[in-house]
Amino acid sequence: MAPRFSLHKRNGKYYAQLHSAALSKYLTARCTGAVSRSDALLVVAEWMRDGWPTGRRRRPRPVDDAIATGTLLSQLRSMPLAPEDAGRVLDVLRDRSLVVGGAVKGGPGDELLSDFLTRFWDYDCSPYVREKLAHGQSIGRRRCYDATKAVRKHWLPALEDRLLAEVTPPDLRELGLSLRERGLSAKTINNVMEFGCVALRWAHAQGVIPGDPTASVRRFSGRAATRGVVTPEEAAAVFRVAWEDERARVGNLVAATCGLRGGEVVALQVRDVGTDRLVVRHSWSEADGLKTTKTGEERFVPLLPAVRESLLAIAADSPHSPGAEQFIFYDVRSERPMRVDTLVEGLKRALAKTGVAEPERKRRRIDVHAWRHYYAARMADVLGERTMKLTGHRTAAVFEIYSNHRTERQLREASVAAEKVFHDVVPDVPHHVKTAS
Repeated sequence: MAPRFSLHKRNGKYYAQLHSAALSKYLTARCTGAVSRSDALLVVAEWMRDGWPTGRRRRPRPVDDAIATGTLLSQLRSMPLAPEDAGRVLDVLRDRSLVVGGAVKGGPGDELLSDFLTRFWDYDCSPYVREKLAHGQSIGRRRCYDATKAVRKHWLPALEDRLLAEVTPPDLRELGLSLRERGLSAKTINNVMEFGCVALRWAHAQGVIPGDPTASVRRFSGRAATRGVVTPEEAAAVFRVAWEDERARVGNLVAATCGLRGGEVVALQVRDVGTDRLVVRHSWSEADGLKTTKTGEERFVPLLPAVRESLLAIAADSPHSPGAEQFIFYDVRSERPMRVDTLVEGLKRALAKTGVAEPERKRRRIDVHAWRHYYAARMADVLGERTMKLTGHRTAAVFEIYSNHRTERQLREASVAAEKVFHDVVPDVPHHVKTAS
């Protein structure tokens, strides 16, 4: 009768193997860590008494259990198995609650989907966010906030009790269809689905779940709601009425004549105002604070003289200490600018004074971002595709990198174009209203 274990030396250390009577051979070796045979025997004696180390985590188990498990695994590796046999093995494991979905019970996939998604989009503790930032990729708190909001509103109610490893392609297909049946737009559905699918794809790539349930998810198509475009006549009218907050008026004027996003407007600092141009290098988010622009790149846009004077006048009214990094559109707190909401509310009131009532404004979807469309449409009439260099759209990447002298020439051309198309929008309006505090 063969001994219950054997010892052999490899690479200077002793390894121990249990003997399987059913197989008439020794099982997978375990390193004792000992360099002498006597020390190795002492380690094995402890294993025989306290439990043999098994699995990758070397969890101690009774010797008989370790032999039985090792025998089974060895047989599975060598015996002929058909696909249906594999299914039967999985059924047995599921019946014994050792496998959940396609994941091992107690393994990384054996947690509620709700817990996983909530942690995944938590900016401060997400391994996904940490990984992206470590690789120099951009991800902001606002995106994580939006993702968390969408997940809680749409994913969790539909799959609240589902374990991560149990999510299937039919589950995702049904979720998408239910969102469509509730009347959500194609763009909204795709955004909501992507927040969860990003997390599931990451889990699969990390080996947390064995399969990728998102592989067959299809995007929804449909016409997006058209963003409202202010007419030249409406633009001229809106800047001729009296505004309650001079900061809101000038901020909207910058958006209209320079094509900036709302966050880029309020993030402007004194140092960004040049003689004939604006340097757009920052954006402001209530979640992230001061950050780079949406594309991560700085850009120059032509600045009309009257708009420049208005910007500097706002900066001069600031109650905070002057400086190059002072926010032009100041807040009561020096460390932050005014909220983008100030631009929005000011525009609403000014539009109402011109005859564009709130129901019509909502129907036409006219907001601060509509100025970018207004700017792009009017400047494109003169500059064509070169307008994308000024607005900072992502599609600007299709353009080649220009040398400095060509960039200067284009900026001069853009300045001429801006003076031509916006002359009716920048009336010489006196600062007759005190800026709100």
